[in-house]
Amino acid sequence: MSAKYEGTRIDRVLETMAVRPPETLLLTPSSAMKYVLGRGPVVDERLFVLALSPGRDPFLLCNALYAQEAGEMFPGDAIFWQDGENPYPMLYRELLSRHYPLARVAVDRSTQACFLLPLMETMQESLFDTASSVLDAMRVYKDSEEQKRLRQACLLGDEALTRTMERGDAWIGHTEAEFFAQLSYEMTALGLSEPGACVCAGAHAADPHYTGGNSPITAGSCLLVDFGGTFQNYYTDMTRTFWFGSTPDPEFVKIHEIVREANAAARDAACLGNSLQEVDRAARRVITQAGYGEYFIHRTGHGVGIDVHESPNAVEGETSVLKPGMAFSIEPGIYLPGRFGVRIEDLALMGEDGVEILHHYPRELFCFG
Repeated sequence: MSAKYEGTRIDRVLETMAVRPPETLLLTPSSAMKYVLGRGPVVDERLFVLALSPGRDPFLLCNALYAQEAGEMFPGDAIFWQDGENPYPMLYRELLSRHYPLARVAVDRSTQACFLLPLMETMQESLFDTASSVLDAMRVYKDSEEQKRLRQACLLGDEALTRTMERGDAWIGHTEAEFFAQLSYEMTALGLSEPGACVCAGAHAADPHYTGGNSPITAGSCLLVDFGGTFQNYYTDMTRTFWFGSTPDPEFVKIHEIVREANAAARDAACLGNSLQEVDRAARRVITQAGYGEYFIHRTGHGVGIDVHESPNAVEGETSVLKPGMAFSIEPGIYLPGRFGVRIEDLALMGEDGVEILHHYPRELFCFG
């Protein structure tokens, strides 16, 4: 293989493939392609595929529309097809001519059916599988550059929420959608891409993944904000819960403090050598002992990186041991149906000396009004 790949993620992937299946990997636009190449094209219906196999030069096959982008993101051979051509036989011929082994072929688990089904139809002698055994294991441990991007993403996330909340009780009467629009503006202005959020006013906060709408932010109710975006492909993911009105519901105050304590307990349990399930148990123990265990209805955390949800998770049964380079969320919550919900979420990064919490926005309860 050409020396131009030495030290790159392509080189690392090929080294891993050399000692474990699969023999050939076909990557279409996905977070996996971003991980391997550092970037990826916009996903559309046109086949765009990176082919990898140990001992053989990688190549890229894509539509001619993406010729310039292909040259910027990949230093090797690129084969182009035109609209009106069928790219799947073309890919098959290239694989055969380059002596790629095709008995076992892997694709990323997020590969779209519009690509996977034609690949399987064209390569009927191949057994298709996911590349999780190769890619997921590599992506668990973030290198120094990935860690820098995660830190910066979280710093920008903190600042975006700070700027948005400067309006304080002026948000009363405005809608969830208006709040999201302002938060998205602040994220974008600061350099975060792909802004997204669950903005949950009042009883909507009792739905952990409420997608948001046009309900108003009202005095005498809470606002749960779970949001994130990417900095150079890497995510920030943070949640804070606020109260609007001068006198918060006493049970809301109580629950907010319980969740804050659960968040702190999970952070304390995030020690090198501990398992991820111990992080979950620490948060869950606080909430259960306070009498709200049945209202903590999700895992304590998930891996994070190029995808906002990666493996492994902080959940019961996850025995993965915490090691340097692992990044994950800590996000305990309590949700009372029809009333309110509270979640406090931070991202954690394991370093050589222990855990580093990447978000610094205060976790104490803020009341506006």
